[in-house]
Amino acid sequence: MLARFANHPLAPRRAPAPMLGHAVAALLLAGLSAPAAAQNLVQNGRFDVDASVWTTTGSGTALRSPADAHGYGGSGSLELHATAATPSTGFAARQCFSPPAGSYTMRGLTFVPAGQANSGSIGVGFTAWSGSNCDGTQLALGSHTSPSTDAGWLAHAFAANLPAGTNSVRLSLLVTKTQAGGELIGRFDDIFFGKACVASATQLCLDSQRFGVSTTWTTPDSQTGAGVATAFTGEAGYFWFFAPGNVEIVVKEIDACTYNGRRWIFLSGLTDVAVHVVVTDFETNQVKVYSNPQGHSFTPVLDSSAFATCP
Repeated sequence: MLARFANHPLAPRRAPAPMLGHAVAALLLAGLSAPAAAQNLVQNGRFDVDASVWTTTGSGTALRSPADAHGYGGSGSLELHATAATPSTGFAARQCFSPPAGSYTMRGLTFVPAGQANSGSIGVGFTAWSGSNCDGTQLALGSHTSPSTDAGWLAHAFAANLPAGTNSVRLSLLVTKTQAGGELIGRFDDIFFGKACVASATQLCLDSQRFGVSTTWTTPDSQTGAGVATAFTGEAGYFWFFAPGNVEIVVKEIDACTYNGRRWIFLSGLTDVAVHVVVTDFETNQVKVYSNPQGHSFTPVLDSSAFATCP
C-alpha cells in the first residue's frame, strides 16, 4: 500500500504527532508480540521417544509405536491394547496436571489399525477436579469419541471450559472394546490441552490453530493500526490495512518437518509502509517477528528455518 492512501477515510482524520505515533506503534507491537498465556500443558503428547509420564487404568498394555500420524521419522505415537474380558470395558492412558480455571482447547489424533477382529470406540477426554491431584469433586468433563472403523488418522477437537474451583485436570486417551475376549488396538498422537490460537479480526490462525499471525502498520505521517485478517486455507491468509479490497500482506505456514525438521513461514507484501508481522507458535510460545522499514517496498520472506518445533 503506497503512502498516498495514508488519508483513506478508514484512517484517523488527524495524524498524531510523530512521537505519539511511534509510541502507539510500539504498544501495538508489544501486545502482538506477547506469546500465548499458556502453551500445551500435556507432557509427552507427541511420543517422540517413549510413552513416559502417562499412566494406565483398566486391562491392557501401552507402548510407544514408531507409526507417527504425520510419518515423521523421528517421532511416534502411543499404542493402547485393550484386553478386558468384560464387554464394553475401556483401557485408558491418563495424565494429571494443574491449569487455572478458564477456557482451553483439547485436541488429538486417533487411529485404529485395519483388520482387527474386535470393534469398539476410541477417543480423548478430560475431567476437572476440585482436588490438586485429580481427586475431590468432579467439576466438569468433556470428550470426543468415534467408532473403531479404519478411516486413517481422525482429528478430535473441542472446547474445554474449566470452572472456578478447578485445581487439577485428568486427561484420558481411551480405547473401549465391545466384545469379550481378544483385544482392540488404537493409536494416539499430537495430544494438546492448552490455549490454542483464537481467530479474530486482527489475528489469523494457521495449522489447526497452532500458529497465530498478527500485523501492525505505520504510515509516513505516523498513523498506525492493526492489519485485518482473512483466511485463505488452513495454512494461508492475508491482511488488509486501509480498505477490505486492498490486500497488503499474504502469509503461508508450511509443515516441512519431514524435509528439514522445520516449519516455514513465507510472506509477501504489496506495500511500502512500515510493517511488523508477528508469528506465534501457540504450542511452544516461540515468536518470530518480521519487519519492513518505512518507504521500502516489502521484500518477500522465505524463512525455511522459522520454527524448529517439529513435530
